[in-house]
Amino acid sequence: MHVAVVRLSFCALLFGSLSKSNSQTPLKQDSAALDTHHGSWKLLHEENFEEPDALFRSGLPHWVPDTFQATDEYSDSGTHFKQLGITAPAAVRAEGSFGNDDWLTAAAYSRSNLTKFSDLFQVVPDPANPANHVLKISSPVHTDGIVVRPTAQLPPDTVSP
Repeated sequence: MHVAVVRLSFCALLFGSLSKSNSQTPLKQDSAALDTHHGSWKLLHEENFEEPDALFRSGLPHWVPDTFQATDEYSDSGTHFKQLGITAPAAVRAEGSFGNDDWLTAAAYSRSNLTKFSDLFQVVPDPANPANHVLKISSPVHTDGIVVRPTAQLPPDTVSP
């Protein structure tokens, strides 16, 4: 299953702080307004993928045995499945931070350590404009998966109901 090309520089920006006002309140364009305008989203990081060699500075992540198989009763080796007589398949994970100040993390799962990480995660020319580059994540085999998430924990939701 192939996942659509993700344009993180546009649609997956990490926003830092929320306030009690409407999060879609427009911001003034001067930089001082970004620091003082309380009540709007604040852009913390942005990636454009124009320098793909800078993604994983220390090399691609390596596969290691999956240690999350028994984190709760419904995980792969959890008590629920053990009671049903189901044995979890061997699995591996690879995780690596990337982007400006390593603000993003790619976390991959596979049932084979022969899976090429580069088959799941790659920078490619933008189909809409080949002069630009985008991040393409895919799962060629149904037992593989990859997610991109912020490396640091997101701040708590501060919007009042």
